Amino acid sequence: MGSYLLLTCIVLPFVGAVSLFFIRDVRVARDVALGFSLLTFLCSIFL
Repeated sequence: MGSYLLLTCIVLPFVGAVSLFFIRDVRVARDVALGFSLLTFLCSIFL
């Protein structure tokens, strides 16, 4: 399970950055960036 969690912690910021390229609204992009940052943070806590 640890290897999947490590892979998720590494890949999740890249997925978030790529998803921001497709969002035009600044407010929505900020919320999506915050969401991906929080998910990455939670993943690192469990790691």
